[in-house]
Order: sequence, then structure tokens, then C-alpha cells
Amino acid sequence: MPTSAQGSRLVIRPMERDDLAAIHNINTDCLTISLRDHYSKEQLKAWMKDQTLEGYWNRHEAGEDFLVAARNGLVVGYCSWQGAQLTALFVSPHIQRKGIGSALVKACETRAKQKITWLKALLGASDFYEAFGFVIDREGHDVKRGVKIPHVVMRREGKSASDDGE
Repeated sequence: MPTSAQGSRLVIRPMERDDLAAIHNINTDCLTISLRDHYSKEQLKAWMKDQTLEGYWNRHEAGEDFLVAARNGLVVGYCSWQGAQLTALFVSPHIQRKGIGSALVKACETRAKQKITWLKALLGASDFYEAFGFVIDREGHDVKRGVKIPHVVMRREGKSASDDGE
């Protein structure tokens, strides 16, 4: 599904195995650059420990859908969802705020088999998701390697995120 973002050609397509290194690098860059002011070094280290290229593919094989955004042939962002939950959205920190994240959310909404009604927003990201009709439901956290990683559970259309398995 080709689309335009700030005058350059952006192509959003399903993830392929050859995209795994780019996806992993984008995820790592976002954690170490974009999120360093929102999470402690301990939290970021716990989050990144043991992340592998195959981990993304294993999630895909287990039923999580992935899309990548490619600009001028290079993967610059990705998103994933499973059921009604948007599970990930990351755009290379060096080109954020150029419409790529918005294009990915819209593409997820178009391709998802059911309406995306909830997500776990990273700290500092709730304003972005509010533009798509999500509202803060509650604060939450995941535990990775014994370290709490806070997030904000967001929902839309009056449906509680707890109805979706959160």
C-alpha cells in the first residue's frame, strides 16, 4: 500500500524475514535514543536483554501481524498487532514526526481483521495515540527480567482494555 509521507515515497507492506535486522535496529535505536528520557538505564537494559532477530519472526509465526514502512527502499519503521491490540509501533528516531507512525497506525487499522481497540503506550507516547481516538484507561507495567517497565493502557470506543485480555 504505497502512501506519501512528507513528499517522499513511503511503502507500507507486510514484514519479510529480510526485514528482521532493520526492525531490530529500529527497536534498539528507539529504546536507547527516543525513550532514554522516559525510562531508567536499568529498565532499558532489562527491556533489551535477550532480544533477538528471531524473536520478531517467532511472534509473527505465533499470530502477531507485522507491517514495515520503507522509504526509498529502506525500512524506517514497523508496527504489529494481535487481535484487537496494537502491540508495537516504532519509527527510526532520526525521522520521527514526519507522518510515518501515523501512516503505520492507519495501515494497521485497515488490515486488521478486527478493530484495534487497545494498546500499551510507552511513556511519552499517549498524546500521539490520542489523535487516533485512544484515551488513557490506566497506568500499568510489564516485568522484564525482574524490572518493572511502566506503560499507559489506552482504549477507544468505550471498551475497557481488560475486556481484551490485559
